[in-house]
Amino acid sequence: MPLPSLKGKQVILRALGSDDAPALRELADNAVISRFVSYVTQPFTLDQARRLIDLAESSARQDRGYTYGIQIAETGLLAGMVGLGEVNRKDRHAALLCWLGQEYQSRGYATEALHLILRFAFVALRLVRVHATVHETNRPSLRLLERLSFVREGILRKSCLVDDRWLDMHSYGLLQEEYRGTGLDRVESA
Repeated sequence: MPLPSLKGKQVILRALGSDDAPALRELADNAVISRFVSYVTQPFTLDQARRLIDLAESSARQDRGYTYGIQIAETGLLAGMVGLGEVNRKDRHAALLCWLGQEYQSRGYATEALHLILRFAFVALRLVRVHATVHETNRPSLRLLERLSFVREGILRKSCLVDDRWLDMHSYGLLQEEYRGTGLDRVESA
């Protein structure tokens, strides 16, 4: 399935292309990002960025995942990634992923990007459930999911090794009917 662009007031979600590799490498080559995003290692190379973009394109073609670049509407700059992975069309669920470069955090971009991807998940793809896991120390992401009506479903104890320390992952889920109850499905895009 080709990725449709999803437009909000502050961000545009668009397919990643090979020309995004340098910007993606620069954003991801950051210790804070690699701490919370399992597939980002330090150093994060241009070759790794290219492979990540290739994987995103391949997953979309195979209907297994939909990964978007988060582009700032005002500047056109790439700020991070958001998407749905592990898409299961039979059981109609997917895993949520989202990260922003450090300089783009705490500006409302992730909130809008998640509104757009959740509308895509529940309206366009007709999924029944979207789930996410977040490190216990990633407080901003935990709060964001809760503001978006995700329900904490459990804790995956000692499931991630960060800085030689085992961390718990918090598991969250959002059902289609819960999403519809939030009014987010009626929020207008730009």
